[in-house]
This record gives sequence, structure tokens and C-alpha cells, in this order.
Amino acid sequence: MSDIKMSDVFDLPVITDYSGVIFDNYCCAIGEVCGTIDQSRLVAHAINSHDKLTARNAELEALIKELIKDNDS
Repeated sequence: MSDIKMSDVFDLPVITDYSGVIFDNYCCAIGEVCGTIDQSRLVAHAINSHDKLTARNAELEALIKELIKDNDS
């Protein structure tokens, strides 16, 4: 499941009205309870940031491998 893209699952950006209500269905679907305003904001931020952060992580991993390869030469 590490190759999942949030943009394949959600229409981005995910927006919350900060009441937590928007995420009740989402949270129930994964067996969690979003009981606070802060949780709904954090869920929205995590979903919206995920694809960019995983792409950047892959770029950095490739750079590290290249640097190690160059250093071994």
C-alpha cells in the first residue's frame, strides 16, 4: 500500500469546514473516530500533502543512491 496516491482516492485538495463533520464518513470507513476540529484539520493536511511528500522522498532517495555510487567510484 506504500504506492497509493491520495490523488487517486480523493479529489484534491480535501477541504474541511473545521467542524470535523466532513471527515466522519472517512474516519468511520477506516474504523476511527474524528472527534475534534484539530483532527479534521490534520487529516486534511496529511491527505493534501501526501503525494508531494512521497514524490520528494523518492527524489531524495535517488540522490542519496547516486551520491553513494559516485563516492564508491
